[in-house]
Amino acid sequence: MNFKTIAVGLVALVIGATVGVVALQSISAATSNPVSTLVQNLAKKFNASAGDVQGVFDQTKTQLDQQRQQEIKNSLDQAVKDGKITSDQENTILSKLSDIQTKAEAASAAQQDLRSWSNTNNVDLQTILPKGGFGHHGFGFRY
Repeated sequence: MNFKTIAVGLVALVIGATVGVVALQSISAATSNPVSTLVQNLAKKFNASAGDVQGVFDQTKTQLDQQRQQEIKNSLDQAVKDGKITSDQENTILSKLSDIQTKAEAASAAQQDLRSWSNTNNVDLQTILPKGGFGHHGFGFRY
């Protein structure tokens, strides 16, 4: 495999994971969403606080993120060891992946800001934006 193949594969992996994380964060931020409902139902079922259950979700997400980052680092380290990329190229890839994560988090915050504004102002974006809002066929997230 050459550098471009590895880089494209890793970028695709990180983008896919980042989109998943951003989608989960967007879902978690809303007050009436499946994750929030799941947290509340689990808390009720097991007589725990919603905060404790949410804490478990958050901790698991953090662990999975760290595991994913370590897997990427290990893969890049192996590519350097195998002579497929240089350590400078590895550092550049890691830096660019970090930039992608930062931008994804900023996008998630902007989406939440729009969601909050629309809720505060009684604007139902699902009914006025093309294809039902920011969903699968819309702009990248659902309300």
